[in-house]
Amino acid sequence: MKRFLLLHCFLFFLCSSPALSAEILVYTAVEPDILNHYKAAFQKQYPDITVKWVRDSAGPIVARMLAEKNNPRADAVFGLSLAGLLVLRQAELLEAYKARDYDQMRPEFMSSGQEPLWTPINAWGAVICANRLEMEKNNLPEPGNWWDLTNEIYRGKIIMPSPVSSSTGLMMIYGWLELMGGEQAWNFMKELDKNVEMYSHSGSRPCQMAARGETALGLSSPAFAGSLVKKGAPLELITPADGVGWDLEASAIIKKDRKDAASLQAAQALMDFSASEEAARLAAEAGYIPARKSFENNEFQKMTESFISMDFEKNFLQRDEILEQWRRLFEK
Repeated sequence: MKRFLLLHCFLFFLCSSPALSAEILVYTAVEPDILNHYKAAFQKQYPDITVKWVRDSAGPIVARMLAEKNNPRADAVFGLSLAGLLVLRQAELLEAYKARDYDQMRPEFMSSGQEPLWTPINAWGAVICANRLEMEKNNLPEPGNWWDLTNEIYRGKIIMPSPVSSSTGLMMIYGWLELMGGEQAWNFMKELDKNVEMYSHSGSRPCQMAARGETALGLSSPAFAGSLVKKGAPLELITPADGVGWDLEASAIIKKDRKDAASLQAAQALMDFSASEEAARLAAEAGYIPARKSFENNEFQKMTESFISMDFEKNFLQRDEILEQWRRLFEK
């Protein structure tokens, strides 16, 4: 009887113990309409955690965090590109944490090392968003590979994200360098530049502009096109036959001096959510490739078949040099 009473009291203590209550600041590069779904799902799972979200493109987020390095404000980042996370890793701003269900992630998306520095959410690759009506009106042929975009028939008909501010733009350049080799890739970009009307701040805007008929071709990602197509935009997604670059979206805890343990536990809860079945489902619905192995299917397999081999570590080491050369050549 005593054992029963002790067990009963213990279970009552667990059931009646207060839920985690904390407030955290999170920087995120997730597109606003998709972020709203993640927010709602996280809040449903953790109603007592208050999250202040600060949203921007990946480049400005990384720059902001480096500026705040000596006194980090954010508790975590959510949905930041691997290209950005590698910069934060070099600055020693990431705190290791193995999320619940981390072992359910695809191995190629995992953080290297014994203690994971980030929790993958999804992956996305490059695509050409083509407005069918604009293509027909201007009698434009469908590009089959990347070099086709250098045809003068596309002069002023292409929008591309800037690699300085957009992780999608940087991903494209990394992909071209991997695919073509350095000299040929830069020659390609010089020829492509003749046809580019504008370099946008964000990775989603080229596809949005194509959806509205403001351009014929927007270099972007399938993940940004899904909601536009559902709304009836006359978009066709073209995957170049020579392959595409790709990147991850992942979350990470920021290393900082904390006033209490609750904020760290709340940041860890965000990592657990990032690896969850629910986060994977939302990523799949948005057109991303979920990080969880259980979401493997023919559609995602087809998308990954176009992914070229990416050496993320090598690209990271050359990042500053690549961006400096791009600025010198193409910033007007």
